[in-house]
Formats: sequence, C-alpha cells, structure tokens
Amino acid sequence: MCFTCEGLNQILLTEMPYIEQKDRKRFESFLDQWSKVDPEHMTSGELNYVISSMIWYVFDKKKSYTKANEIMGALDCVKREFYRRKVAPYEDNKIQENGDVKIKQAEVDSWVW
Repeated sequence: MCFTCEGLNQILLTEMPYIEQKDRKRFESFLDQWSKVDPEHMTSGELNYVISSMIWYVFDKKKSYTKANEIMGALDCVKREFYRRKVAPYEDNKIQENGDVKIKQAEVDSWVW
C-alpha cells in the first residue's frame, strides 16, 4: 500500500504524538554522542551520510515495501516538522527584521504569463 503525503500525514497525526518521555530513554546514549558533533563544521554531505546510515540500518534489518514506505513517510514528516518548528519561525523573524517581499503592481503587470 502506498500513501500520498496527505494520507500519510493523516495516519501519522493520529498514531504519532511525540514520543513519551519514558520511551526516549533508550535513545539518550546515542543523542549524547550526537550532541558532541560540532554543527558548525558539518557539511550537508556529512549530515546526509549520518541520516542515510541510520535509515539504511533500519531498512536492512527488515527489508520490505512496508518498511521502505514507513521510512520515507517518517523522512517526509521530519522535513515538514523541521520546516514548521524551526525554519518558518526563523523566516518570520527575518521578515520582521528586514521587511517582507514587495513587488510593484506595474512589475507584475509586465510579466509574461
């Protein structure tokens, strides 16, 4: 079964609130190690490598279309949550600091559609 992004979001929104505090304990050691990485010196390629390594490990433990679909859905939700929680507020702050995009109507009228 393949879900569209919207369909997957509906499933994940009903099944995945945030992980309860008690269930986070098994990830603390890994996250403690991860927190020692200096993000100022990490390239996007290195971040891609780390994320790829994690998801390939999960997929290789139980290869199936269902597992692949779950992983791709989780990645899509991570992307959306990152944008919603981190990027959008950052952009809103920059709009307040620097002003919003302004286009003169005469410019729009001259565009070829």
